Amino acid sequence: MLNKLFPPTICETLYCPYCENINLISHYESRNSFNIKSAPLCPSCGHVTGEYCRCDNCRQYARLRAERKKDKQRSLILEKCSSIFIPPHEVQELSFEASVYLMALTRHSISEDFRFLFLFDKTQVKLAPTFDFIKQMQVSLKECGLISVSPESKIDCFTFNEEVTAITAYYPSEVQWELLPSFSAQEKKAYIAKLQEMIVSGNWPEHWQTECKVLWRALVLDECIEYLIYLLESRHFKEIEVGEKTKAAFDALLEEFSIAQIFNLSWQSVRDMVDSLTVKGIPHFQAVNVFTGTLLRKADRALAQGWIVKDARRDFNCPQSVVSSTLFNLFLKLGDSAWTTKVPGG
Repeated sequence: MLNKLFPPTICETLYCPYCENINLISHYESRNSFNIKSAPLCPSCGHVTGEYCRCDNCRQYARLRAERKKDKQRSLILEKCSSIFIPPHEVQELSFEASVYLMALTRHSISEDFRFLFLFDKTQVKLAPTFDFIKQMQVSLKECGLISVSPESKIDCFTFNEEVTAITAYYPSEVQWELLPSFSAQEKKAYIAKLQEMIVSGNWPEHWQTECKVLWRALVLDECIEYLIYLLESRHFKEIEVGEKTKAAFDALLEEFSIAQIFNLSWQSVRDMVDSLTVKGIPHFQAVNVFTGTLLRKADRALAQGWIVKDARRDFNCPQSVVSSTLFNLFLKLGDSAWTTKVPGG
């Protein structure tokens, strides 16, 4: 410990950035050290040169810098939210799907003060059949000006460039969404009431007639995918990916069968698929591929033989989503008969 006996070396050209006119000093290190002298430090406040200094002044400066960065980010978020704001469409100009989605949200995800909505929150009652469908809802509602990103969203929901001068992206499933942000609570209630009145009256805009069939088909197709995923997950299949081939198969079946019949065919196909995988030793990652082939063959045979495919009952473990019940009950007034009705145009 002889190094402790030597006086520190004064660094004539180095000054403490926090203490006025205080030169930094270096101490001699022990003979076992990799360096002859210690890093220059301030004898007054203990500041050490380099980015890893943990002196009180450096920690306070880091806090101030973090606060300035946060203020800058918050300012950019406010600017971004203003730039992407779209004025809401008039009620009669809304697309059919946006109208269905808005009414579904009033039955599921809107806060008590009509300010926020919670599209992506997981709840006991599912908003839509799949996550992809919820993303589709978000896009449609945003395009019609019914929802907008809230400036109160957490900073972590956005990505910034390195200089923190611009927002490069945001995460739609993470940000906070506002309902009709330019409206007061009373105006929002009046807007929704006007839409409800138009729906109940049956005096629909002309473009709704065509758009209705498109949404009906898209929603039922998504319900078929949801049910397939449920059947596979309940049999402990993991990392399930339903691709375009299986979607095309379901789409083709919608031309001939109701969703109740397709659910029955799906249940039978999954049952047979599990047996086939077990007996033939087919790897589990090919489950969806085997299912699709089995499903199409069953459907082809039923049509060729002229068989009447029985209607399945909706599994209470895979209940109807809020969007589905809103479309078939509020808009189309079909109730439970939608379950056994073929998609129009099929």
